[in-house]
Amino acid sequence: MSEEVVGFSERQRSWFLLRDGGRCAFYIPFLGFWRRCRNTRDLQIHHVVARGYAKRHYPTDFPVNGANQGVSLCKSHHCGYLADGDYRFVVHPDVEEARLDFATNKNSYKEMRDKRRILNESGIPYWETRWDFMFQRYIQKHNIQFLRDHPYPDNGTRGVTGRLS
Repeated sequence: MSEEVVGFSERQRSWFLLRDGGRCAFYIPFLGFWRRCRNTRDLQIHHVVARGYAKRHYPTDFPVNGANQGVSLCKSHHCGYLADGDYRFVVHPDVEEARLDFATNKNSYKEMRDKRRILNESGIPYWETRWDFMFQRYIQKHNIQFLRDHPYPDNGTRGVTGRLS
């Protein structure tokens, strides 16, 4: 299991941004209904099932970098770069906690990665999984038509599994 699982290629990232209209795909509750985030800046592509988790707990042919695995998120919803410190709507709040802690603890990111490794080895997801269903529904809805008109790009020698072919 020492083989590295690489992330999305630049072509794949561009494909997700195009599919998502260059906008964050996170939905937040607002006045009794769900409203999509309007952020179009600082977009990142989130793996619905994290690469490290998939590498350890999913079959080797699982498409880690497949069309159903990525979603565009602003960095606030992805990693929590928030002014108000409200982590309720963040997929990886541990990244922001490590960033804020870094001023007094230069090992904060290493400690975050160590915690993730321990959770991963125990089979416990190290991201906020309550949003996974929303992402899966969003992807399912948007991929149906988009894939007809825009073929999903390969990731070179790593294919869609992220592993060496």
